[in-house]
Amino acid sequence: MDRFSAHIDRSWDLISRGENTPALLAARKALELDRKNPEVHNLIGYIHALDGEFDEALESYKRAIDLDEWYLDPILNAAELLAHPDADPEEAIRLCRRAAEMELSIDEQADAALIEIEALFNTGRDAEVRKRLEEIVDVDELPPVYLAAIGRAYYDIGDLERARESVETALGADENLVDAWYCVGLVAREEGRRVDAVRAFLKVRALDLELPRLPWGASRPEETAAAVAEAIARLPEEQRRLVEGVEVRVAPYPDEAQIRDEVEPRQIVLAEGVDASRGSFERLWVFSLNLERTAEPTGMLEELQRAIAYEIGEPCREP
Repeated sequence: MDRFSAHIDRSWDLISRGENTPALLAARKALELDRKNPEVHNLIGYIHALDGEFDEALESYKRAIDLDEWYLDPILNAAELLAHPDADPEEAIRLCRRAAEMELSIDEQADAALIEIEALFNTGRDAEVRKRLEEIVDVDELPPVYLAAIGRAYYDIGDLERARESVETALGADENLVDAWYCVGLVAREEGRRVDAVRAFLKVRALDLELPRLPWGASRPEETAAAVAEAIARLPEEQRRLVEGVEVRVAPYPDEAQIRDEVEPRQIVLAEGVDASRGSFERLWVFSLNLERTAEPTGMLEELQRAIAYEIGEPCREP
């Protein structure tokens, strides 16, 4: 094995062990040997993305694409980052459609389709989502994680039967697939099956709490509390007044009692003690793990502000 390939292989091995800093060092040693190899630029971008350094990741992916315009990995990696509503979902759609012109495996076709579907949702083009879902071929041959994502997309367009079918198949192959359990809970709740929804959401809670923390997450509760205070300060005056005098609590995740009381496990903000007749509430919960896993590191404050604005508006909305 040549030195360049040895550094690349070592970097990927270190990534698999969660050792991102030495992985980046190994990748940069490969870069010193061959600066025009798109593989190493894609690898460096991937490491930056794992560390929440999305601007640097996109820059590296762009270099890889510039060096090889038909190199699939950086195209899809960049599209995945850009599909977020605070990024550039229209560019994500363009990249996914570019990828679809290539000769792809079944899994790669599904990857491109699912990233494009996320971007379509985030640009408000819901009517195109079903068509794109139906274009995914050989669904029965896909790994369960893809079936869970397909099921969630069907749920989002209101097709509960197709959603249920997809996630049940996924769980038949992997009974601990957390995203599939989450969709099971959403479908059950939509259908009025409260007991089934709570059971599924408790399973989601147990599995979610086993996942590792993201590198850009707040390390202490007071850091999240400071972000909450800043997000509230940014609210329009009318919304800000709704929070005056309200107790704000930060927790990693909804507890079991809250989920049994039908709180969605992946909710970011919860208004508790709501008095609908007065349009008020007693307490505002912020769940830090859900915030970290929903938002990009550079957009966490914006995501938190949106979540607070939506949740505190609920008591004042018309029934």
